[in-house]
Amino acid sequence: MAAFKKKYKNEIVAYSLLAYPLLHWGVFFVIQFFRAFGLSFTDWDIFSEANFVGFSNYTTILFKDEVFRIALINTVLWALAMAVGPLVIGFLVALMVNHISKGSVFFRTLLYWPALISKVVFTSIQERIFSSSPYGLINRLLGLFGVDAVAWFDNPDIALPSLMLWPFLMGFSFPMLFFLAGLKQIPKTFYEAAEVDGAKKSTILFKITLPLMKPIIFLNLILGMTGTFSLTEGFRALAPMQLITKGGPIHATYSVVYKIYTDGFDKYQMGYASAMSFILFAIILIMTIIQFKIQGEQVSYE
Repeated sequence: MAAFKKKYKNEIVAYSLLAYPLLHWGVFFVIQFFRAFGLSFTDWDIFSEANFVGFSNYTTILFKDEVFRIALINTVLWALAMAVGPLVIGFLVALMVNHISKGSVFFRTLLYWPALISKVVFTSIQERIFSSSPYGLINRLLGLFGVDAVAWFDNPDIALPSLMLWPFLMGFSFPMLFFLAGLKQIPKTFYEAAEVDGAKKSTILFKITLPLMKPIIFLNLILGMTGTFSLTEGFRALAPMQLITKGGPIHATYSVVYKIYTDGFDKYQMGYASAMSFILFAIILIMTIIQFKIQGEQVSYE
């Protein structure tokens, strides 16, 4: 026994450290994942016993639920906007900060502050800025030019774009950090050689910087669309819909996650909500696989 412990000392320490997180992951994710998958084939409403209904929940969601169709379209539009907008803004900001020789740490810290704000606080600020009353910040500014107050969140035609605008502009913090880290990894000799050859700045950007930043762009696309580490939330958009518009007006700002929440916890249709969750899971999985295929070969800096 002593010989065994001595021989596998490092392995024993490693598995001992991994035991708790693996147990936590297994109990609170793996087991619950399969439990929820089983519930998706039932009509469980919390208060009564679950009855097996087969694929009824899935067929109803995909072919009969009009609100889900609206929510899915809204979610796709939101995910695309929140993946592309913060990605582009984050890359441009990273380029500017990367070229600052003095005070770069200060500007990096200053530009990162939106990521430190909780979704609730972030959404509360958004609500006050785009308030439909004449006293909202944007409406006050419009009033200076004689423009009447706009019902940003009460008009079905502009409610979703109004919800998108603030996180679209302010969700660049995490992408910026990833881009900065990637830019620091590009050898300066590449740029020096290009300058010696007389290459223009636009040529350097499109022929050197962007191709070598491909893995970082890919990473930010995945994180942006799935909502990982992001205020913008991607496919998991919930906070703005829940805290500002409640999915209204006329379901104009419903997202899939908000519909899962309302069906599961307001209407107590847990089986139905579970089925919707796995449809969303399948969509995110497919999008991730497609992005991996698009990424192609890994980039080498050598």
